[in-house]
Amino acid sequence: MKKILVSFNNDTINFKNKIDKTKEEKDLTKTLMNTNVISNDELIFSDTYLKNNVSIMTSFLNELVREKKISKLVIEDADVIVPILDITNNIKYITKLYIIPDITINYKIYERLLNGSYLKYINCFEIPSFMLEKLSNNDVVVDLRCEIVSISNFVYQNNLVNYTKLYYRKTIKIFTRLNNDDLNDFETFCQINRNLKTIYIYDYDVKLIENIYKVLEKTNKRNVKILIHQNLDNTDSINSSIKELKLINRKLIKNCDSKIKIVYSMDYISKNFVKQLSITNIKTCLLIVIVLEFVVFVSVKVNNYKTEKNIDEVEEIADDLSYYFDEVTDDNVVVDEEVDSNNNVGVNAYNTRYEQAFDKLSAINSDTKAWLTVNGTNINYPVVQTDNNDFYLNHDFNRDVNANGWIFIDYRNNLDNLDQNTIIYGHNNKGSTMFATLKLVLNESWYKNENNLNITFNTLGKSMQARVFSIYVVDNTSDYLYINFSDEDYVNFINLIKGRSMYDFGVDFTTNDKMITLSTCSDRGDKRLVVHAKIL
Repeated sequence: MKKILVSFNNDTINFKNKIDKTKEEKDLTKTLMNTNVISNDELIFSDTYLKNNVSIMTSFLNELVREKKISKLVIEDADVIVPILDITNNIKYITKLYIIPDITINYKIYERLLNGSYLKYINCFEIPSFMLEKLSNNDVVVDLRCEIVSISNFVYQNNLVNYTKLYYRKTIKIFTRLNNDDLNDFETFCQINRNLKTIYIYDYDVKLIENIYKVLEKTNKRNVKILIHQNLDNTDSINSSIKELKLINRKLIKNCDSKIKIVYSMDYISKNFVKQLSITNIKTCLLIVIVLEFVVFVSVKVNNYKTEKNIDEVEEIADDLSYYFDEVTDDNVVVDEEVDSNNNVGVNAYNTRYEQAFDKLSAINSDTKAWLTVNGTNINYPVVQTDNNDFYLNHDFNRDVNANGWIFIDYRNNLDNLDQNTIIYGHNNKGSTMFATLKLVLNESWYKNENNLNITFNTLGKSMQARVFSIYVVDNTSDYLYINFSDEDYVNFINLIKGRSMYDFGVDFTTNDKMITLSTCSDRGDKRLVVHAKIL
């Protein structure tokens, strides 16, 4: 009988074999659950108990995972992968799986992974291609660690070091002409890859384009754009082979639903513009401009409609927050005593209906982490956070693609134990959604109105007010996007952002204080509008 050590650390639950080191450990008393509590963050179970009591273990761990806000599962030993997945597959809070042993995923493990309806990310060493394809079709991202050993320039220049990069890569770049090894690796890449959309060619040769076409046809690739970048070195070659290039392009269109496009340099365009200019071209350009303007107009309207629909969905939930402090009773209040640096005890009371409101928001989007309200603007939204700062730039609260994006917290920030600088981003859209109305803070009528200077920032279980102490517009820079500092650096940082402020708000700030930072673009993206507020 083996013992399995279960440990918890931050947002991670870890399973591994427990090696007994003392006689006392070997003689652990059997309890109802055959477990020995080492600490609040470690448990021991026998492998037999885990296999024979899946439903009990699922229920038990589900509560622990929920309370500790666990999202990552780490399995360190190969022989416990199957029983652990049997237990954790029905725990909806676990969305990321890390299989540490350097093994190839077998059918037993694969079957469990397919049954893991809540998993969105898997990190493992190696997995057969058909399994990877099936999991990807289920919207599961699989990250493989096994490296591919190759000496070809094609593999090296595109950093195709493992199977995952081969499978998911959407674009490749060809900087030099392909030799036989390169062509073989390119063909292997096309056989494995499922997402290729664009091939960039920088060293032109018509034979190279012909070979690329043959590989795309052989591997049944579809809807791939081949972009040939014109430069001083290849202009003559392109012009001299234009007829052959057109012939290859016709084959690509017919057999692969793909096409070639030459991307001319600005220098070439400026020198040859007059030669190419004609009444027909002018009419064509005008028509294209009109069509593009119409497409942009429709796109903006569609995105704004989707954003407004998102906002309508959360407004009803916002009503639950509107009486956050209005109807506090002994039955619906949790009181949490907090001690500050001067040993003063404060009381943080929050309405438990607030948790219900967050439950509703999380049912729409599990990335929901907070609610942000800025008086005197239209900013009154749930705030999300994921594991990167890219996704919500072009996805809305329903996780649908939307150029308006959503309000999100920097992925580095910890909301359970606030960092010194909690950063919140949002687009400055056309219209009045997201951070579009944050520019109102630049008006004297806004920042001299006392009612506007306290920003509401609520996380699950805690309500916070933050006092504005700095507002400024700055050239594109990342020097205000640090989240934690040494005391000396924090003093310098505070002096920096206070010195930039367009107005002296008279707010004292020490190294014991923490802040939230609101950041959006300004001047068509050339600058940044930034608001700093001290958490009270």
